[in-house]
Amino acid sequence: TTTYDSLQEALSGISSWCIEIRNELKASTPFYNEIDQLRNTIFEHINADNESKEFSVDEINELREKFSNLERRITELEQDSVITEKQLEDFREGLVRVTEDLEYYPKDTWVKTASNKLVKMVTSIGKTKEGRAVLAGGAKKILGIE
Repeated sequence: TTTYDSLQEALSGISSWCIEIRNELKASTPFYNEIDQLRNTIFEHINADNESKEFSVDEINELREKFSNLERRITELEQDSVITEKQLEDFREGLVRVTEDLEYYPKDTWVKTASNKLVKMVTSIGKTKEGRAVLAGGAKKILGIE
């Protein structure tokens, strides 16, 4: 409990209070920790491997192949009833957007947007532990981390 002498002081304390609530929720829900770890891994790896301005044809083809492999794994999750058909469709749509962006954006722009989209896709599908594990592993392979 905290007591404030004015409304302004009370309003200034809301931000830190919200941060504490978020930290408590994250601590009680391992899902958030897993997503944060994946996000950090993706960002660290992508930022470290971003030397050229444009993707080469070989890089584009390699990424497309890896995205295709990841899609096959996600389809298997749906077939095994680990994820829903709607989750599979959402994932496929996100994957199509990330793949199409390869040819249109400079590498540094694609890296920023794709990494956010990948994390968002993992978050939307990763409602089960199995789904998170498969997606995290697939995302790491796409990025060449494993």
